[in-house]
Formats: sequence, C-alpha cells, structure tokens
Amino acid sequence: MFVQSQEPRLNPIRHEFSTPATAKAAYDAVATAAGIKGWWAKVGTVAEKVGGTTELRFDKDGQIVVMKFRVDALEPDRMVRWTCTENANPVWRGTTLTWTVDDAGDHRDVGFAHDGFSQGGPPYDMTVEGWTHFNASLEAYLAGRGGMPSN
Repeated sequence: MFVQSQEPRLNPIRHEFSTPATAKAAYDAVATAAGIKGWWAKVGTVAEKVGGTTELRFDKDGQIVVMKFRVDALEPDRMVRWTCTENANPVWRGTTLTWTVDDAGDHRDVGFAHDGFSQGGPPYDMTVEGWTHFNASLEAYLAGRGGMPSN
C-alpha cells in the first residue's frame, strides 16, 4: 500500500538577476572551482563532471561546516544542478540547487532555485538569509565588483 507523505513542501528559494557577463562567465561562476571560490566558498573542491562530488567548507564562528553535493546536471553556458548529500543543517539534505543562464541579447538572466525543503523554522530561515547574501555575492562577482565568499 502506498502512503503519501503528509509533510508539507515549502516553496523553493528563488533569486533572479540580469548581468552583462557572458553566458560562459555566468556558467563558470556556478560550475567551476574558480567560480565558486569567487563568490560562495573559498575552501573546497568542486566536481566539474556529472556524478561527481562537490565538497565546500565554511568557518562558522570557529567551527568548520562541511557541505557535500552530487553534481546531477551540467549544460555548458545554460544550467547546473546539484543535490545536497551532506550538511549539518538537516533541512538541506536531499534538496536541489539549480542555476540557470539565459542569453537575453545584451545581458544574461541568471536564475537560482533551492528546492525540496520539507520543513521550515529557524534552519530554513537561516538558509533564506544565507542565499540572499550569496546571490548578491554572485551578482557582484559577475559584475566585476568582487564577490563576498565565506572563509
């Protein structure tokens, strides 16, 4: 007998912005180690092949936090999708992060979605706040103003 989960699904966290950066630059910012280190996490390894594991490390008030992701999709200059496989914040496990790049002529539209949350509360709220900062960091990085990555 199939029993459907009664846990509510929260809306994905979404951010969108336009940038004069090329589609390749926008894609590289979210798909390569050099890019990720420029706006999100200075320490870690980024898998650049589907099926690979990305591991990012953050110093949170003197405590090291490790996040691991499986790379699910890479479409050069268009889209990157990861699934979180490990994170001290339990609301992240099993969620997906997707970045999209759409060429709009004289600019590129960059989209971000973090989806699959099954619970809210402070851990989810902290995630929303974190993505507000890091998406602003990505936008600044692509605009040539320098990102604000975490140590």
